[in-house]
Amino acid sequence: MNRKGQNKKRIAILGEEVNVRFNMAVQLAYEEMLDEPFDLSSLTHRKQQVALYLAVIIANNPDTAITYDRFTHEATACEVNALDAAIGEAMATWFNIPKVLADKIMEESTSQQEELPKN
Repeated sequence: MNRKGQNKKRIAILGEEVNVRFNMAVQLAYEEMLDEPFDLSSLTHRKQQVALYLAVIIANNPDTAITYDRFTHEATACEVNALDAAIGEAMATWFNIPKVLADKIMEESTSQQEELPKN
């Protein structure tokens, strides 16, 4: 597999097939959206998670019709979970994190999100 496509995956979300790949373009898109530095430890907050999802979609699919409003109002839990898993795999490849550790990080992130107070 070539270096460029090494951590790229295609998934279906909101009726579109999108490329999911993690790279510096995603980090920069994330930082531009939130006007804050990309930090793995901040991904326990839903706002940061959604920004990451959209950064991945937009950075890898410049012609996408998926917007913040469409994503937050129309994406199903199955689609979000598939996107989350694909991003986790892509991030593990990009950061060269062993899969076992990446799975543990994603599991902890999910459990911390569940513990946050719901308003």
